[in-house]
Amino acid sequence: MRRITLTQYLVEQQREKGVVSAELRLLVEVVARACKSISNAVSKGALTGILGNAGSDNVQGEAQKKLDVISNEVLLEANEWGGHLAAMASEEMEHPHQIPNLTKITLNCVCNAVVFKFKFKSHFVPFV
Repeated sequence: MRRITLTQYLVEQQREKGVVSAELRLLVEVVARACKSISNAVSKGALTGILGNAGSDNVQGEAQKKLDVISNEVLLEANEWGGHLAAMASEEMEHPHQIPNLTKITLNCVCNAVVFKFKFKSHFVPFV
């Protein structure tokens, strides 16, 4: 069996079956690149000072880890740059983060940055 990249797989699914929209494909690629950046940071661990507590609590009252905060920031920056997401929420943020100036986008994301769990909702509902 030949090995294929994530991009190749998503493009094939989009072309052959029409199950992956272009917007979702691009969003998944942006998230994948962010995950690579997070993985790179994790691999350096203590050398870069990203281990340990961040000195703050998340919305659930748990102590935030530096890696949680860094991962959340990497995902926010990647998705703001990517332009395929309308809003993002995570336990590291008190309120959902709306991506500015992107009213045509119809995807929202709720994530746990460190364990890479993502849930996408396909229709934008403004967060209150």
